[in-house]
Amino acid sequence: MGRERSFEVMNCYLNDVCADRKIELLDQIAAEDMKDWSQTIPGRAGLEYHVRDFWRIFPDVEVKVLRIIADEDQVVGLWRFKGVAVAEYWGIQPNGTPIAVTVSSTFRLADGLIKDYWIIYNALDAITQMGAEIRDPSA
Repeated sequence: MGRERSFEVMNCYLNDVCADRKIELLDQIAAEDMKDWSQTIPGRAGLEYHVRDFWRIFPDVEVKVLRIIADEDQVVGLWRFKGVAVAEYWGIQPNGTPIAVTVSSTFRLADGLIKDYWIIYNALDAITQMGAEIRDPSA
């Protein structure tokens, strides 16, 4: 496997799975025993839960891929999502305000399949866009 496969896996995840809601494609890009480090649910089921919960909170989500950087067994996807939360997100109740958040997804692949998944984004930015008030605790 090489860079092309790494790029293909990230592109499929972001565009086909997350944006176009083709959850069945996870079977083709994620190992059964993979680890989504943002979830407590083990295996591919954890990644599926992650994606379905994202859709539950942001049912109108729009995904735009900004950049994919691929190596032999690692790939990073930089992407932006826009949507309106309809369910609680990080303890913040939905208020109908659209938000836009930039996300970095990183996969480690083995045999052309996702083995590890890490996600990094500015959750503080997301919840302040939803109306959360952030106060200086020393004030």
